[in-house]
Amino acid sequence: MSDSPEIERKISTFSSIEDIVNAMKAYAGVTIKRTEDMVEAVRAYEGQVVRALSLLTPLEPGYFAPAPGGGARILVAFGSSQGLCGALNEHVADALQRELRPGDDLLIVGRRLQSAAAARSLTSQDFLESVVSVSGIKPALDATIAWILERYLRGGGYSLSFIFTAISGSTARVVHERVLPPDLTASAADTPDGVPPVLTLARRELLSGVMKELIAISLYRCFAESLRSENWYRMRVLEGATENLKRRLNELGSLRNYLRQEEITEEMLEILSSGGFYAH
Repeated sequence: MSDSPEIERKISTFSSIEDIVNAMKAYAGVTIKRTEDMVEAVRAYEGQVVRALSLLTPLEPGYFAPAPGGGARILVAFGSSQGLCGALNEHVADALQRELRPGDDLLIVGRRLQSAAAARSLTSQDFLESVVSVSGIKPALDATIAWILERYLRGGGYSLSFIFTAISGSTARVVHERVLPPDLTASAADTPDGVPPVLTLARRELLSGVMKELIAISLYRCFAESLRSENWYRMRVLEGATENLKRRLNELGSLRNYLRQEEITEEMLEILSSGGFYAH
């Protein structure tokens, strides 16, 4: 059985770990709330961009025409580079295994997702580290947009899709979302009949600019969704760790009290056995 000094050291160690876990939970909670608000705002703006495309596309009917042979698919899969996020990367890798086809151009975001994909024999030469904070979204966004546009400029690229984890209520789900060519069905209903938009730029130039804006804002939302889901998973792992730490601290506290009672009992027995108590 451990002695009292050893028990005190263990209690001190577990208490310090508990403080660290609580700090990590607080940071994860703030990030979840901040990205949740961001996603709502970005979705509203994204809807306006899609509506603009629905107004402009009829002016250039062949702009989103399928490429010969269907064109190549460009996929961006979002995972995490850091740990303590449960099965997030495994679920995204499973979805990627179902969706990936020969000839697809794939970019993996997140080192741990890259490892999970490699375990399923899914390899990609193109890789980016995942973002760890809201401030890290902008540089990652710029790098990803450059990667996507490079592939479109090569020619042959037609479909662009993102695979990421989204949080809805108390559940997480992996989403495969096609960005290009855009689905304009819902927005078409909002298009005013017989009122063509007033243009100050060439139609194809304007369409190209709006399409790039759609790619950028959709990517931004996916980075925010992925950061949110990563911290959502992490929060649940940390909550489990907190419960385990509390249980261990309670066990150690009970053991400490037991040892103290044992020490008191031994001291009483020593006094009684020495005869000093009866001498008075």
